[in-house]
Amino acid sequence: MKNAGNTFKKSIDQVFSPHHKYCKSYIDDVAVFSETWSDHLQHLENIYKTLREVTLTINLKKCDFVNIQVKFLGHVDGSGKHTPDTQNVETISKLLGQRPKISYKG
Repeated sequence: MKNAGNTFKKSIDQVFSPHHKYCKSYIDDVAVFSETWSDHLQHLENIYKTLREVTLTINLKKCDFVNIQVKFLGHVDGSGKHTPDTQNVETISKLLGQRPKISYKG
């Protein structure tokens, strides 16, 4: 069972591969993105149809619908932009600020 996570990831990638132009997945997180509202509704319908076909379910309590931008894998995506999550940048900056300064004599 040590390969279970990798096997699950490959299965999810295969399930969503027909939707690769508007859907990205990472383990059990899925992001669906669209240019227009009508496209988004169609994309969601396609995803739901695929989920039904392969008998996968979603937990509506964990779903977040219709966002202009989303945090996904440490990045903020939306409105045509892809940037690092500022909270992660601040955390890393604080950690780097705590490192001792080392000087080298050459």
